Formats: sequence, structure tokens, C-alpha cells
Amino acid sequence: MIERKQGTLFFSGGTIALEPNPEYASISIGKSAVRSLALSLADTLFPYGIYVGQVLIADHVKRETYYDPDRIVDVFWDAYIKKDQKEIIFKES
Repeated sequence: MIERKQGTLFFSGGTIALEPNPEYASISIGKSAVRSLALSLADTLFPYGIYVGQVLIADHVKRETYYDPDRIVDVFWDAYIKKDQKEIIFKES
């Protein structure tokens, strides 16, 4: 990707990285680490024309809910097309 000066990397995570829950401490630590990696890569690879984005999902992914995977994939696609955000929070209002 660096040689071609183009490319995209995506990460998915959870808002538990932003709002830790003691009942899910081990998951929130892992999600926070992935978030940090994604943000670091976004800054590091941007000068090479490589887009790094992540979608933090605020609840369990489940079909026929707001968190339906078909809806979430649209968020990733929109991010791929626009390439204007390093991090997107996917949360029901």
C-alpha cells in the first residue's frame, strides 16, 4: 500500500473502549487497545495516501435491530467513499 500510495484499512470496535464497564473490563481493555492502534495507524499512514478508519459499535450486533450487520456495512461503505473520519460512533439515538 505504501508503494502504491493508496489503500484502506478498517477496524471495528465497540464504544466500550470509550465508556468502560466493570462487568466487561477485559473486553474494554482490548477494545481500547484496538482503538489506539487504529488511531495511531491513521495518523502514521495518512501521509502515504492510506486511509485508516474505524467504526465503534454501541451495542450487540443483531439482525433485525438497529445494529443489524446490513446497516453497519453501510456505515463502513460510506466511510470508504468519503474517507473523512478516523472514527465513527455507530449508536442509536
